[in-house]
Amino acid sequence: MNRVKSTASEAEKCGVELALPTVQELAVLATQPRFGEKTPGAALEGAFALWEGASEFLRKKAEWNRLYQECYVNPVATVLRPKKWPTGFDTFLKRVVGGDRDTVRYPRFRKFLLYELRVAAHMKLHHNSRISDISTLDRPPDESEKEAIAERFKSYREAPLDERGWDALARRYLLWWKDAFHRTKLRAGNAGVAARGEKGR
Repeated sequence: MNRVKSTASEAEKCGVELALPTVQELAVLATQPRFGEKTPGAALEGAFALWEGASEFLRKKAEWNRLYQECYVNPVATVLRPKKWPTGFDTFLKRVVGGDRDTVRYPRFRKFLLYELRVAAHMKLHHNSRISDISTLDRPPDESEKEAIAERFKSYREAPLDERGWDALARRYLLWWKDAFHRTKLRAGNAGVAARGEKGR
């Protein structure tokens, strides 16, 4: 049981409250046929290793479930969904993109399309790495990008959305909107810091 003692001892030194199996749980695990030819001590060591592996599996599963909820379920949970499918793109713009008129909704959605174009191009060139320079996302579109955005916007306007397509598009848009809002606040904060610095000179 040296491994159990050392694990608990290290956790105690770091001030961490460590969850450990009960004596009964460890004893039950140690009686499995796989440990039948081992000494009692070796069987308990094996049982503890098995328990540790199961605990790590559950921890990773819980983290995956958290990310699934955060990135897949939550973004569309509060969106008012259409009563009938398929539905038109204008309904999507009103309920997901938001804004009180098309002159607000259209530019927002075009910025989202520009973001998707640039992320796809970056990932293709840089082996699926994330974009670290946010200026890459915020600079105005060039002519080729404007043409691509116009084509994609037209395709969304012409093709009705079924339930699955609605959810997929809404999820991507709302995650982008959350990130874009964060970047806007970050730029505003940086500008404020710079302005205060200029006044202090």
